[in-house]
Parts: sequence; C-alpha cells; structure tokens
Amino acid sequence: MTDDLRLCLEASKDAAALKSALAGTDVLTLATRDAERIVRRLEALEAAPDLRVLYLGNHTLDMFARMVSAASFCRGAHVDGRVGPFDQHMQMLLDPSLGLADYDPHVIFLSLELERLLPQLPAGLAGLGAAAREGLVEQALAAVASWVETARSVTGATLLVGNFWRPCRQHLGIADAKLGHGEAQLYASLNARLFDAYAADPQVFVVDVDHALATAGRRAAHGPRMKLLAKIAWAEPALPQLADLLSRYFASMVLPPRKCLVLDLDNTLWGGVLGEEGPEGIRIAEGDPVGEAFRAFQSAIKAVQRRGLLLAICSKNNLEDVEEAFRLHTDMPLGWSDFAARQVNWEPKHANLQTIAAQLNIGTDSLVFVDDNPAECELIRQLMPEVRTVHLPKDPSTYADLLLDLPELERVALSEEDLRKTEQYHEQAEREAVRVAAGDMRAYLESLETRLTFWPATRAEMTRVHQLFAKTNQFNVTTKRYRPADIERFMASPDWQLEVVAARDRFGDLGIIGAFLVERRADAVAVDSVVLSCRAMGRGVETAIANRIKAIAAGWQPQGRLLAEVRPTRKNKPVLEYFDSQGFALLAATPEGTKHYALDIAQTTPLDCPGITIEAGAPSLESEAS
Repeated sequence: MTDDLRLCLEASKDAAALKSALAGTDVLTLATRDAERIVRRLEALEAAPDLRVLYLGNHTLDMFARMVSAASFCRGAHVDGRVGPFDQHMQMLLDPSLGLADYDPHVIFLSLELERLLPQLPAGLAGLGAAAREGLVEQALAAVASWVETARSVTGATLLVGNFWRPCRQHLGIADAKLGHGEAQLYASLNARLFDAYAADPQVFVVDVDHALATAGRRAAHGPRMKLLAKIAWAEPALPQLADLLSRYFASMVLPPRKCLVLDLDNTLWGGVLGEEGPEGIRIAEGDPVGEAFRAFQSAIKAVQRRGLLLAICSKNNLEDVEEAFRLHTDMPLGWSDFAARQVNWEPKHANLQTIAAQLNIGTDSLVFVDDNPAECELIRQLMPEVRTVHLPKDPSTYADLLLDLPELERVALSEEDLRKTEQYHEQAEREAVRVAAGDMRAYLESLETRLTFWPATRAEMTRVHQLFAKTNQFNVTTKRYRPADIERFMASPDWQLEVVAARDRFGDLGIIGAFLVERRADAVAVDSVVLSCRAMGRGVETAIANRIKAIAAGWQPQGRLLAEVRPTRKNKPVLEYFDSQGFALLAATPEGTKHYALDIAQTTPLDCPGITIEAGAPSLESEAS
C-alpha cells in the first residue's frame, strides 16, 4: 500500500470522505492487502451499503469478495459482500438456517469451476466421443439451470452467473485442436449455450469470467498450491482483473448513468489542428499509422454510441471548417449526424458543456468530456467537478482502449430505445423547431399528431421497464427503484397493474417513454409509481397517463378512492404538482415534503390532451423494429 493510500484511509472520517479520497483509483493496481485495508476501514465506519452481494460457488471466494468490495467502492458503489459456505450453493438457497433471508442480498454471484463440477472431465476427455462430450455440456448447463430456477423461487435478487473458464493448460496439448471435440471446443460450446440461455432473462446476467482470466493471463491466474490447500481457483495476480469486471456491474447498478460523451476534435477525433492543417490536412486516412489510430478511436466511439450514449462535439474551431472536414472525409467512422449536439465556437468549454446539457435536457453530471488539452481538462475538473473528464495521452494508439475501458460508460443491458437514442434526439430537435415556430402551445401539440399506446408490461419490455424505474429522476413521483424480480411479481399479480406507454408522432417513433404501477386494495386503488422519460415531458403525455390510471381505477373500484403520493427528491421537481394538475385533492403533507392525495373515482373525468390520439394494443414487432 502506498503512503498516500494509507494516509487517506486514516484521514477519512466517514464513508463519503473515503469515497472521495479513493475516487479515480486504478482498481487494476490494487493489491489484496490494499483491498483488505480499504474494506476494513469501510466496515469500521459502519455506513449503510448500496448493495448486499452474496458470493456462492464450489471454490473459495473470500479474498475475491473483499477485492470486489474495494474495487466497487473506488468506483463509487458501496458493496457489502458475504461469502456462503464452500460448495453449498444449492443448500444456501434451500436451508433457512444458512441465513439467506436474513441477509436479503440484492445480488447473488455464482461461480462454478467445471473441473470440480464434473470431476471426470480432465482425465476422461480424450476418450470421449462427440455424444459423450455433449452429455457433459448438458450436465453442466442443467446444474446451472437448476440453481437459477431455485434461486428465482426463493429470492428477488439479481443473479450473476460466472461462465466456465478454461484451465491454464490443455490436457491434450496442441493435439486438442485436431480432436474435433476437444477441450477448447467443449468450453466454447458450453459458454455459448450459457450466454444464449439467459440473454433475454432480465434477472440473470452471465459474467464473462473466462475473458477476464484470459486478460489477466491464465498462467498468472493459476495457483496450484493454494488450489490444493484452500480450494482457491483464482490466484492473487488475477483478482484485480476479476474485481474490475464485477465492480463494473455493481457501479452500473448503483450510480446514475452517464448519458453523453462530449468530444474535442483536434488531436482527439483526428490528428492535427484543423485551423492550421485545413480540412485536407488532418490525419484520418487509412494507410497512415497516425490516421488509423484516430480511425480506431472513432470506431470505438461508434461502439460506445450503440450502448445508448449520445455524442456531442465541444471544440474551439470555426464551424465552417469543421463542417467542411466532415463533408470531405465521408469515409470516417463518425459522421456529422452522429452527434446529437454540437458546440463549435470560441466560447469557454465549461460554458459550452452547460449549453450541451441544456440542449439535450440532461444534467451536467451526465456528461463525459474527452480532450487532449491538459489545461482544458483541468479547467473543467475545477469548474465542473460533476463532469467525468478524460485527458487523452499523447499516443493516439491508446485512445480506443482507454475509451472502451471507462467504467462510466458501462450498461448492464440495452433496450430498443437505447439503440435509437441519437436518432430520437435529432427528431426532438425538429419538434423543438416546430414549437418555437408555432408560438401557441396548443397549436404546437396538435401539430405533433402524437399517438400513444398503453399495454400491460410483459417480459419483452422488462429491460426498458427496469431502466425507467432505475434511472428516471425528473418525472418520477415516488422514485421507487424496483428490481427485475419485483417487476415480474407485479406483472404476475392480479392486484397490480403495470403498464407501459409508447409514443409516435409525425417526426418519428419515441419508443416506450413511460410506465406506471397501480395497486388494487380492498376499498381503494393506489398509484404506486409513475415514470416518464424527459424526452416526452411537457406535451400532454402526463395527462394521458393520468387519464389511463383513472380508467383502470374506475374498472376496479368504481365507488372507491384513487390514492397517490409524491415523494420529493433533489431532481424530481417536475412532478411536485402533478397530481394537483390532474384533479386530485391534497390530503396531507409530511415535514419531509411527501404529499398524499385522493380522488373520488366516481367523480373522475378524463382531462383534455390536445393533439394526442390513444391507439389500442401493443405495437407489432415490425413497427417496433422500424
């Protein structure tokens, strides 16, 4: 442990101070001794964790769990890790005395070593035919499936299942490749089927442990002595790489997402200074090693965009020169239309970042700013510490890897809306132009020709519904963060109605932009949650949702009351008067600001929604894909 790290642990008086002191720590450089001291200090501070994680497996996971907690905390997520009894992963679910219910984990991580799960595998593989090998694959998959289904029946925790990692040495040596059904093919087939089995399951995520160990180095990860003495399958040198992988999941679950990648241009998106070299002189061509480095970086940016992040330009340049560069270099991986916002001028970059956030209707704490200029980066760090600032080194060949390694850009799952995010923001800009030209708000809303569709949520919408509950901050009346297992429970219960709403207008398809959850009680109907994407706010959708809720309540309890509440947060000011505007009567308000409302269902009438047409049924798969 460095002296600086030791001093920061000793000086931190609470968890917030410790988190601030450790921010930016490279988790790949953490030694197990450092991780242990970080976790012990965190335990001594007795702060409430963001996540409780239970580790189960057929090999020893104690040291790994401590490393993950330390790595996650360095990334801003406080994870309390508990390790279950050795090789008792099924018993832990079935035996109440082992304490699963008492611990009530948010996440369970399962890791099974294939050689321990199938002891006959190493020695017998050479003599197995293709059918017998397939039988082993089925046996391993069945073991995982049995555990998953049992876990699903007893807990609502998110399930992280490690895939099967190849051993350090192939038992048949180089001849394995010619066997036709050798060890390499067995692991590849097994892991491919494992990924396929749970790709669409919102509660289960397959963690690519095999890739992390390959990255760390299989020889470094192989410690035969400790494997025999303590059943430790992963040697200490491999733990930082594995902890890096798992901490990405946990930080993504806990922390607000970064929504926009803001990029400089000169010596960032291309080589050279546009104002000096001219559009023809910048280095971005194939065949030029420097140009190819910047092309690789642009390709990495394009890949990140497909995760649902918006792209923006923040550059001190002449706009005409930049537009000419994009017109001239049409073979670049990135085009002008890939950017949802563009600030190309000579204004200070911190002011331009604020403008970009305002244009995209997101907070500045949702931005990641990338620049090669150390002075610009330092200025943003000082004036806008909430922005994640990335200073690019001098060597452009490292840029692509640096970007793809950023944990702030991770997503645990992607929805259809994520894949269309940039297109949707361009459509939103067209709507805004029409709004400004219209002048009259009602005329503007009617000109949009908005069509809404409501339908009960199904597993097909699970990823998007979970996103809305987990990430929506502005239009969220109670800010209840439901897990996938909770959402499945609501969908299956006759006393709950969970519906989603999708929107289209004359500019395009907005996709699923909101959801609401209502509960049927003995003498009333209660609004549990209403969430709406900021893209759809202020155009009457809020009232259409309230009308739909009133209709459901009238069908359930025509003579009862419709109850609702608003719980204020730092970010949900747009909903503080929502139920007042929908005809609800305020019953009470707590000192903390929570407001309770009621509405006589028999007296409810739908309110006017100018320009909105309600369509029946869920959109077809064809229209969703279009």
